[in-house]
Amino acid sequence: MTPSEALRLAAGLTLVAALSAPAGAEEIDNGILAIGVSGRHGGAIDSLRVLGQETVDTADLGRHIQAVHFFPFAELPAGAPRCDGPKPPWAAPQDAGDQCAGTSEIVALESSGRRHLGVNVRPREWATGETFPGLRYETRIALGPLPYLDAREVAELRYRVRWDASAAGRPPPQAMHAVGAGNGATPVPFIPAAYFGSRTLTRLYGLSLDGAAWQEVAPTVSPDGNYAPSNYRFRAMAWMRPDLGWGVGFYSRRTLDQHCHGVAFPMALPAQAGQCPNFAAQAFPNHGTNNVSVVDQTSGAPDRTREVEELISHVFVGNLATIQANVNTVHGSGH
Repeated sequence: MTPSEALRLAAGLTLVAALSAPAGAEEIDNGILAIGVSGRHGGAIDSLRVLGQETVDTADLGRHIQAVHFFPFAELPAGAPRCDGPKPPWAAPQDAGDQCAGTSEIVALESSGRRHLGVNVRPREWATGETFPGLRYETRIALGPLPYLDAREVAELRYRVRWDASAAGRPPPQAMHAVGAGNGATPVPFIPAAYFGSRTLTRLYGLSLDGAAWQEVAPTVSPDGNYAPSNYRFRAMAWMRPDLGWGVGFYSRRTLDQHCHGVAFPMALPAQAGQCPNFAAQAFPNHGTNNVSVVDQTSGAPDRTREVEELISHVFVGNLATIQANVNTVHGSGH
């Protein structure tokens, strides 16, 4: 039985037609994995379907699958806040939009064939709704088979953060690598942050840095919705179905030997104490969502000399054995 056949059997969807893409969406689909972006949620990935079954939580614009950086407000050109209320200590422009339901502006959205999708976004700042002249987020998605992995259970997510100094009237800002202070500090940025419906994906696993074994972990549970994630260091992490029939995992090679920027973040596992996290995860049972984020402490985006930074993550679907094999193949290829 091939991995694709095993995945289809585990999903229990052999005789079920794939759900149609959301209205007005651009979607790519290789028969196993479908990924879509629609203007209803700015430029965030608001659909990731495995054999027709949706996994992404889209309850508000702070969820979905999206990139988010954090910058000091002082380093960004001043704008007019769209949302009421004071500015937080940092700006968090993101793909989807702001907390007042204002979506980020899609500059371009296009698909090529059945396996390539691109979106160019002018991101809104989450707390205030501001947009910043010169700042753009671009996402390029490629579904498998990829040149370095002959499988359909994978997608490459290529994020680009651009800064047009001529439009902004100043050099690129420097991204922050922690928000909050002391033991409550959260590592950032997230490339990407992903939110899944908790009725579909319920169990969280981490793959050891050597790629040899999975470990089930219990992330922070937040009934009140406050964000205080558990931090981990793994080769990959995956939220799985209750029966482990299949799930969705993330991997980013550039984060595997990253070093944190002078901050000692609390780690969820005693064996990982003192290490630099490359994943953050949390469960929100009262909100029906389970989160995992790729922490990319290598990012200083945008680069102050190139005015663009490219960051690559990968998405994998399947059972734990399939995700493990495919992650290790991609890692072995140098990607």
